[in-house]
Amino acid sequence: MAKLKILIYLFVLTIFFSTSFIESSQVKKVHNTLDEIKACEGKIELTLVREWGGEEATDEAQYFNMPYDIEIDSFGLVYILDSGNNQIQVFDSVGNHKRTIGRKGGGPGDFSWPMDLAIDNQNNLLVSDYQNRRIQILNSAGEYIKGFKTDEGFASSIGVNKKNELIMYNYFKAVKSLFYLFVYDYDGLLRREIVKRRQGKDVNAWTLESIFFSLDNQNNLYTAYYCSPLLEIYSKEGELKKAITFEVPFDVPEIQMVVSGNDRNIIAERVSFGIDVDDSGRIYVVTATRPKTEKEKRMVSFVGSRSRDGTRHSRLVVKDYDSKITDLYLLLVFDSSGKIIATKRLNHSCDKIKVHKDRLFVIDSYLEMSIYQYKIRFQ
Repeated sequence: MAKLKILIYLFVLTIFFSTSFIESSQVKKVHNTLDEIKACEGKIELTLVREWGGEEATDEAQYFNMPYDIEIDSFGLVYILDSGNNQIQVFDSVGNHKRTIGRKGGGPGDFSWPMDLAIDNQNNLLVSDYQNRRIQILNSAGEYIKGFKTDEGFASSIGVNKKNELIMYNYFKAVKSLFYLFVYDYDGLLRREIVKRRQGKDVNAWTLESIFFSLDNQNNLYTAYYCSPLLEIYSKEGELKKAITFEVPFDVPEIQMVVSGNDRNIIAERVSFGIDVDDSGRIYVVTATRPKTEKEKRMVSFVGSRSRDGTRHSRLVVKDYDSKITDLYLLLVFDSSGKIIATKRLNHSCDKIKVHKDRLFVIDSYLEMSIYQYKIRFQ
């Protein structure tokens, strides 16, 4: 009987490791070298169509205070999340202001530092209402439909799939979990967890790396890591299908935590500044060309205020800032197989990107507080 138990145990182990090997072997790995990246320079052309916001904006509605996101609904209306002003500004496709949604507060339809915006297939707005620690769902006119509290702290990034499920990145929830992303229904019920943490369960919570994510029109999920030259593609069921790596022209240091008394500071070098995917399956990522200088790291300070319609708003103040021109950011475009097909140097700051049809939106949330809209054309 003992020998039979041992044989059964060995059989189960064999099946387990065989299955694990098969699953890992199904993950396609694609690597892109610096030489391949350099060879694709200039194979995409970006023509500036419009700058939304900026210090020279003449439209009061475009006098943004940290625009964090931009979304476009099925009618072509443009929704800009004006986070520091606790509003969503709505425009038509040529920049005419249509309406303002929200105000600072804690009631239904009010915001307190909203961090991200998504639009579902009924043109409803889903808002990560960060400091109110909740998700709000509004119709396209800005009328409150429903909402729910985030169960672990603050939700910084959200998306919605074609099944109208909310996908959330919540740093504070992630540090207590083996996963980065969490899928909810509109009543706030957690349906499943996806995208396993790469560092493993014993990682120090304060060194957990943050991620960007995007969805394609087939509900596949694309992730980019802040401090690692790695992209991952997951199926709609949450299965890792492809890992894409790319070389950067500088040594990327490991993420470190520095403890001084009760203060904990993360030291890390940013590699990625956003990810999105177009209708043809091309993957867009903005990466760094070099480490930030000490001056660039000190450029902004959260101390100022901006007056708008008689109301005072806190905002970032830019220090030691001579020009918005920079050589720090490089756009990479990969085909659906994960190979690099085009690169383009961006000459202004980038904190996030969005792709809509043949348009690329580069979001500069802090320095110019602008969104640059480009027309895309591949050479």
